[in-house]
Amino acid sequence: MRFCSFIFLWLWSLAAFAAETIPPSPAAYFNDYAHVVDAGVASQLNAKLENFERDTGNQIVVAVYPKMQSDSSPADYTVQVFRAWKVGQKAKNNGAVLFVFIQDRKIFLQVGYGLEGVLPDALCQQIIHNEIEPRFKTGDYAGGLTAAVSSILAATRQEYKGTGTTVAQRQQPQQPAGNFRVSIFALLFIGFIALRWFM
Repeated sequence: MRFCSFIFLWLWSLAAFAAETIPPSPAAYFNDYAHVVDAGVASQLNAKLENFERDTGNQIVVAVYPKMQSDSSPADYTVQVFRAWKVGQKAKNNGAVLFVFIQDRKIFLQVGYGLEGVLPDALCQQIIHNEIEPRFKTGDYAGGLTAAVSSILAATRQEYKGTGTTVAQRQQPQQPAGNFRVSIFALLFIGFIALRWFM
C-alpha cells in the first residue's frame, strides 16, 4: 500500500512539473522582460554581470517578469526554472538567479549549492528586504536591482577564481587548425587555376 502511495505521489509530482510553464533560458545576464528598467542601466548591469563571471567563474542572472506563469509558490516555481536553466558551472554549481515578478510583487533568489556557503537563505532575504523592497515601493526598480546585484556580487566574489572567459564562450565550437590550413591551400589552388586561365 505504501509503495502504491509513493508511486502515485511520484507520478503526481511529474505531472505537476510537466504542467509548469518553464521559460526558455535567457540569452543575457540581466533580463528585463517587464520593461521597468532603462535600457542604459540594463546594459550596464548586464556588462557588470558578464565581467563578474570572467573574473570569478560565478554566473549570476537577473530575470524580471511582468508576472509569474504558475499557480505554484514562488519558491517551488523558481527552483524548477533554476534547475531547468542550469545556471553556473556544472561541476561547481556556482550560479544564482534573482527572479522578480512585478505584478505579483514576488521576489526570490535561487542559489546553487556551490554558492550557498557565501549566499545563504538569511542573506538572500536580507538583500531582498533591505536593498530591493524599499526601492521598489517608491518605483525605483533600477535602484533596487542595481543595489541587489552589487550585494550579490560582493557576497560571492571571493568564492571561486575565474578563467577570463564565460561558460557560453567556452561552449562555442572552435574551428580546427587543420581545417584552416586546408582552406588556405584551397584558396591558393583556386587562385593558381584562375591565374592560368587568364594568362
